[in-house]
Amino acid sequence: MNARDERGLRVGLVVLFTAARVLAQTSDGPLRVTGCATAGGTVQVDVGDNSRTITVRCNGVHTRHTVPPGQTMQVPLPVVPAGTIVTIFAGNRPRHAVALEIVSP
Repeated sequence: MNARDERGLRVGLVVLFTAARVLAQTSDGPLRVTGCATAGGTVQVDVGDNSRTITVRCNGVHTRHTVPPGQTMQVPLPVVPAGTIVTIFAGNRPRHAVALEIVSP
């Protein structure tokens, strides 16, 4: 294996590890999302840590929402084409994130 192959392998492993972390957080991490992510719809977000805000990011546009006392809220999703990735972050210094793919209704 030459240096170029090793570099490609390292980059592939980093991408795989990062994707696995995001997927793991969608099911049982401190930020849980339920519902179908349709354009212009809403999803239920349960914030398991003490974050006061969540941020929805899509196509470079950020929308911040205040987390209510019960830590569960309905979050509106932007009207974007199916296949677009929307990321939801918890907290001011985002440590927890969930990536959603918008699907057709």
